[in-house]
Amino acid sequence: MTYYLGAHRSQYDKSTYANQNCLPTTVANGLRSTTGGRIDLSGGQVRALVARAEETNPTTPGWSLDDANLAVSRITARLGIAGVPDFLIHAGSFAGVETYRAAGRFICAPGDSDQFPDGTCSGVYDGPHAVGLHPAGAITLADPICPSWRTETPAVVRAYMEKLAGGTLLRWGTFAIPVPQVGDEMHYAKTRTLLAAPNPRKFTIPAGVLVNGYDPNHPGVVVKSFKSATASAASAVAEASVAWYNADGTPAAAGPIPRGSGFLEVAPGAPGGALAGLLIVKVLVTLDLATADTTPYGKADLDAAALSGRRAEWDRQHTEARADVRLSAKP
Repeated sequence: MTYYLGAHRSQYDKSTYANQNCLPTTVANGLRSTTGGRIDLSGGQVRALVARAEETNPTTPGWSLDDANLAVSRITARLGIAGVPDFLIHAGSFAGVETYRAAGRFICAPGDSDQFPDGTCSGVYDGPHAVGLHPAGAITLADPICPSWRTETPAVVRAYMEKLAGGTLLRWGTFAIPVPQVGDEMHYAKTRTLLAAPNPRKFTIPAGVLVNGYDPNHPGVVVKSFKSATASAASAVAEASVAWYNADGTPAAAGPIPRGSGFLEVAPGAPGGALAGLLIVKVLVTLDLATADTTPYGKADLDAAALSGRRAEWDRQHTEARADVRLSAKP
């Protein structure tokens, strides 16, 4: 099993507070890995999402996990990026950390850096710190003070986390979805058709119905799930279908959800609500045939919609190319 690794960035990006940005940079590295490189931010960009006065403790350098959670919750609204996975905070023993990592999650791990060996890039700093634990290998370490990924033993990482916690009860952060795997045997092609006017068009999620939002660029990945005790309205801009193929271009007998037709692309930005920019199963919601969404779009929303359109055109061309390959391969 091979997980997407992506680029590692250090915290020294010449931004304000760069020397204190271990956790913001760990969040940025984690988002890059978890979204397959789709969300590519620097530590400075993440840090700027939370004002100093809003931090858990503005008088001390660095961030808490709660500050990281607040920053991630603001990425869509402030940076116009749809499909941001939720940031989750956990508590438990180091065995819990390893359980999440074994399930493919990127871990944002606070600890005391004096537990890292001298002679490594991590060993040049002693004190409260935050690093990323990637699911690849024994432990693939994303230390923001290092110029690249490196490996570390579980025993050292456990000592690092327990030293700061003052015991075996630890706190750590993950994202709501696992790091995607690469080298999968199946590939996909997505067809996207804009909804007829009015567009964007309102839809309603019935009370108590769980709706998963799938990454439109990695359709097998659930980014967010939504359920409410009361009916909830949002808006969609397009219908979509997803076909899965084997590596040789032949149609796959089955594939991850979504597959087939019957999906809606939720509007980007505020009109899309909690599932903005994601794919949802159409039959789970009630699509209003007559009511347009009059929510004003900001520049970020329009930019996101334009980007989605360019991706759709790429998908269309890629689908046609696959079809040509399959036809030319026939005797």
